[in-house]
Amino acid sequence: MRGGVKLLNNYVKRVGILGGTFDPLHLGHLYIAEATLEKLQLDKVIFIPTGISPHKVQRTPALHRYVMAHIATCENTKFQVSPIEINREGASFTIDTIRLLKDEYPKETTFYFITGGDAFIELDTWRNYMELLKLVTFVVVNRSEIKRDHLLKRIKDFKNSFDAKVILINLPTLEVSSTDIRQRVKDGQTIRYLVTEGVEAYIKKYRLYKD
Repeated sequence: MRGGVKLLNNYVKRVGILGGTFDPLHLGHLYIAEATLEKLQLDKVIFIPTGISPHKVQRTPALHRYVMAHIATCENTKFQVSPIEINREGASFTIDTIRLLKDEYPKETTFYFITGGDAFIELDTWRNYMELLKLVTFVVVNRSEIKRDHLLKRIKDFKNSFDAKVILINLPTLEVSSTDIRQRVKDGQTIRYLVTEGVEAYIKKYRLYKD
């Protein structure tokens, strides 16, 4: 099966990776993925819902988060959702995911790991971060001017110390977060235009975030 997957990926040379809890996946995530895909002329973006995150506590079962991610991205043929982390037992570490993806794609495929500026600043706390810097090109989405100087210094340090490949993309700040969406649902407020209609319907159907 793995050989078949690799064959299907033969024509994909530039792959974006966007991981997250996606509890739920919202329009902000979609905007970041689409903007990155357009700016870097990617062949596709893979959304990877986390399984058991070493950094966050998940309240919503992985299957619900995975299905909502599918619903949110299904209209874009260049978006794909992978269960690679939710199918893994134990904690999900980015380095393990990247190693598996590298094995499924041709050697000439370039992976662009999309992350926020705050997360990139803390990159040296990630497992095997030095190896990670060699395996992917980091796409750092900066949505705040507050930590810009710190972020630029961090990027420079990683480039100088590890010959890291880092691309900085500045995008407008979208005032939407999964935390806020969950709270709005709990409080009985609308989440229309914060998530897709399909995700909104799914949340209502399964009464997510009510407790």
